[in-house]
Amino acid sequence: TLSNRSNRAVIGQSMGGFMSFYLAGKYPGMIGTAVNSKGSPEFFVGYPDNHTLYSMRYMFKNLYGVKIRFHNSTHGELVYLNNEVNQGAQREKGLNYSYQVYEGGHHLTPEEFKDDFRFVISSFKNPLTNPQHWNHADLYPNFKVWGYEIKSNLNESGFIDLKGVTIGGMRIKTMKWQPHGRLIPGVQINVETAPVYKPNTIYTLLDYNETSDTKITSPVTSDNKGHINFSINHENHQIGIYRKNDPAEIVYIAYKINSKGIFLPAKKECNLKLRLLNRGNSPGGKIQVTLGTSTEGVKIANPIIELDLIQTGEPFWLPSDFKVIASNNPPSNGAPFRIRFNLTITDDKNHTWVDEFDAPVFFDVPEFTHIGIDDGDSEIFGSGNGNNIAEPGETVMIYEISHRTRL
Repeated sequence: TLSNRSNRAVIGQSMGGFMSFYLAGKYPGMIGTAVNSKGSPEFFVGYPDNHTLYSMRYMFKNLYGVKIRFHNSTHGELVYLNNEVNQGAQREKGLNYSYQVYEGGHHLTPEEFKDDFRFVISSFKNPLTNPQHWNHADLYPNFKVWGYEIKSNLNESGFIDLKGVTIGGMRIKTMKWQPHGRLIPGVQINVETAPVYKPNTIYTLLDYNETSDTKITSPVTSDNKGHINFSINHENHQIGIYRKNDPAEIVYIAYKINSKGIFLPAKKECNLKLRLLNRGNSPGGKIQVTLGTSTEGVKIANPIIELDLIQTGEPFWLPSDFKVIASNNPPSNGAPFRIRFNLTITDDKNHTWVDEFDAPVFFDVPEFTHIGIDDGDSEIFGSGNGNNIAEPGETVMIYEISHRTRL
């Protein structure tokens, strides 16, 4: 074989389809193409001590830089679940993704298999370049991705989550589950960057802790190959790495709806305020912030806000609010339900930064009427005596008729 990522692909069917996307997402620096034919939508993955739910609809963020193709069928046991997975992929702006529905059930025909190979061969001839801005969530305590090496003492279910990784820095935190899990106390994380910095050179490391709203700057020296090493705890950290005269680097850190919560009221105009951080070395001048979304039914009355300056190292609430009306319909299935907002930020030196965040809508919908508790009777999710009553010491799944809930 040709031993580079541009000439390496993985194809899978059903459970193997899940694995093709999982492996390509875990090792995107080694796999350039992945085909998922009618794959399972989720599995628990990991060692017994950290068995973690890996829900594919929320994990396409791991697949930037990989050419991916997803098959579904017109009938069969996974059709509706994979409709939800496809909707998860469509939320990711700039993902190199194609989707095909084949007539028939949950099987792989010779012609479909040929289509997979045609896609792979075409990808080999037109490979993607390595991304300069990427995200990655991993459920193992130690892992390598895109030349970065992460080591930690994570010893339970959950993720170490990296977002917006560039030569200028990253956001890194623990997450008990995807996509919006709580922090995991007690985890210490050590990061060795890829060798993208000038060797044996002193840099400034900015550590802005979003959880405590505090920041620390300290000198850090790259090694003789250009790696930089640093350590953080389990909380939500924005890391900036720069030298004198390096440019600004502006990232999203938070939002508020009507100066208080995170829920958008359904079908009512609301004020959406953004908080940004310049984790680079230079002030950002003549900033233009553009807010957009591909969610049908969501309108932004003033999609552009401008401001003169964002200082370095300081979190900053925009001086004015975006006016947003969320008239999108309540979800009819288990697809990702939060609105994905995309940000494009520019300055007067022709720099452009992209970011994104998700916001839920408070829909006016009926209350549940058929709540059930699985405390071991399914032998899948809950564990207990199986009497469908939540009792001390049991693990429970709460559902409405046959639909799992998220609490």
